[in-house]
Amino acid sequence: MELTRQKELVVRFHYDLRLPEHKDLKTAINVAMSPFKDAPGKPEGASAIQTHVDFFLVFDKYIISGIVSQMNFILNREIKEEKDLNEEEVRELVEPLFEIIKRMTYEVTEVATDMPGQELNFGPQMRPQ
Repeated sequence: MELTRQKELVVRFHYDLRLPEHKDLKTAINVAMSPFKDAPGKPEGASAIQTHVDFFLVFDKYIISGIVSQMNFILNREIKEEKDLNEEEVRELVEPLFEIIKRMTYEVTEVATDMPGQELNFGPQMRPQ
């Protein structure tokens, strides 16, 4: 897949202490891909796909949550809906967003806890719902 990416966008990012009333919270990661017919800067003959990750990561002492997104242009191919992409292509599109989440989580938890930061490992099972 040949693509051009626009800059990643951090829409929201939160670090919160996990309080006793948060005992039943669960980690959730939602990946979505939205094709756009027209998008600013879209090359001729390309498809525009907005990749969006909404995450809620629950740890013993804190919760990390937020939204990150990125506009991607898939060159010389028409994508009308997310099911037009295979698993490998989806992983390729979301990888930069997962890297941003990993980096921010590590840095913020390192500063907030005055200990080594929390490292994340996103498995290959990530697929838009």
